[in-house]
Amino acid sequence: MADWQLKIKVGDLFQQFEEGTLCEKEVGKEIAKRLRTVVAEARPGILTDDLREEAIQIAEELENVDDVEHLDEMLGTLFDWGDVELPHNDELPFSMIPKLCWIEACF
Repeated sequence: MADWQLKIKVGDLFQQFEEGTLCEKEVGKEIAKRLRTVVAEARPGILTDDLREEAIQIAEELENVDDVEHLDEMLGTLFDWGDVELPHNDELPFSMIPKLCWIEACF
């Protein structure tokens, strides 16, 4: 497994959505909130300006989710953002390559 630098838990939100206690708009807003918190609390040097700006754009889009398809699209974008490889020594084994953010989606 990669060396994830940041982590966002969202599985509880998916579970609540499945149970019908949260709608897609509420899920999007809460994921955006958690993303903003992780970005704000990230150790210096992890996020480049580009990665920080991309996270802000993703959060803004998540805050404006209007249907399940839009939420699904934005989750794909979030997962892609989180899967970014960070600078590392080329000799590192795959399991030790630093990646940006683990999006914990299991519930």
